[in-house]
Amino acid sequence: MKRPAAAPVYRRRTPPSQRAGTGRIVVSTHIPAKSLMRMLGPKGSPSAANLSSILTALQMTEGIQFDLALKR
Repeated sequence: MKRPAAAPVYRRRTPPSQRAGTGRIVVSTHIPAKSLMRMLGPKGSPSAANLSSILTALQMTEGIQFDLALKR
């Protein structure tokens, strides 16, 4: 006896430019939204320059402050 196929799950996809304030980061960094999502995804690997521009944009748009220090 064959089992019935499971009903498909429908999810509404939110465009990357509308996710959690990424639109402002895209405008500030001049990095395309799709590239930004890939960089920050589970398998992403942003370059130091892109990571720096993202952190700078967050500081300017969200008022977040980062304190970085070398640890020996």
